[in-house]
Amino acid sequence: MNCPIERCVFEVPGPLRICKNHFRLVPRPQQDALAHYAKAHKGGPAHKASFARAVESIEKTLAFHQTLAPEPIVNPASMPYRDD
Repeated sequence: MNCPIERCVFEVPGPLRICKNHFRLVPRPQQDALAHYAKAHKGGPAHKASFARAVESIEKTLAFHQTLAPEPIVNPASMPYRDD
């Protein structure tokens, strides 16, 4: 099974169903809840709900970081100094 986040190609073998890189973007309380439900109620409604909240949180975080990306510089104001 692949990570559910768009454009992520990592395989996820465990019950958390989210790759390590994206799991780190989930707030700690949600990480703990997801880990608990993945262990105690694997596949149950509580596990699925916790998983959905974690994916939503990751997508919000990624969307926020994309809005912070700087605009590419098309025409630089000056050229770097070069002493030949």
